[in-house]
Parts: sequence; C-alpha cells; structure tokens
Amino acid sequence: MEISQISVWLAFLAGLASFLSPCVFSLVPAYVGYLGGRAAGSGDQPNRWLTFSHGVAFVLGFSTVFVLLGVAASFAGGLLYDLRFWLAKIGGVVVIIFGLHMIGVFHIPFLAYDTRVQEAPDPKMGYLSSALMGVFFSAGWSPCV
Repeated sequence: MEISQISVWLAFLAGLASFLSPCVFSLVPAYVGYLGGRAAGSGDQPNRWLTFSHGVAFVLGFSTVFVLLGVAASFAGGLLYDLRFWLAKIGGVVVIIFGLHMIGVFHIPFLAYDTRVQEAPDPKMGYLSSALMGVFFSAGWSPCV
C-alpha cells in the first residue's frame, strides 16, 4: 500500500486501535487521575484552562520521549545495519536468558530492582512537573508500547 492511498479514516482507525491496546489504554486512568488531582488541588474553583494547559504539558513531555527514542533507534539502526545477523543471534540468547530468569530457573539480581520514585511531584514546579510526569510515564511504558 502506497502512502498516497492511506486515508484520514484509515489513519484514525489505526490510532484508535493503538489507543485501545492494553498497553496504551491502561495509561488513561493514571493520566486522568493526575489531571483530576491537579484540578482538585488548584483552589476553590477548578480552572479548566489550567487543567487543559497542564494536560498539554504532560502530552509534550510524553511525546518528547517517544520522538527521541524514535530518532535514537533510527540512528542506531543505521549504524548497526551491517551487524544485524549477529545482533539477532545475541538478542535471541538474551531473550532466552531473561525468560529463564522470569520463570525462576535462575535469579539475576540486577533485574529485580525497583527504582520508582515514591513521592508526588512538587506543585510549585508548575508546568515543568506536568511535563516531567509525562516524561516518566512515557519512559515507564515505552517498552510495552
């Protein structure tokens, strides 16, 4: 299929299918919860513009990580193109080792670390905190997506 044959509706359906996938759709409650908490904590009268603008900052932070990962993957792919045969073999071995670790055949300690930050973002940071939340969400979910 050529790029000229892709309609707006086909692109919309592809985006909708991506959004409804288990990896992406599971982000929605956290995103809505973050923005809802942001709106509830903004004073007596929730400000819709403030909530919307923090949502935009969140999405910009989220998008920045995916754009940078895409650029980095393209660059690395160009550099490593000639090594693809060996990288596929090495990657297969690594996946087998990770699988054996997951089912408990042996334990690799550094794979069991948990490095989540256990505190809420500082509301004094304003839009930067919303953008950083987007960056952290994106970095956490990028392997799944």
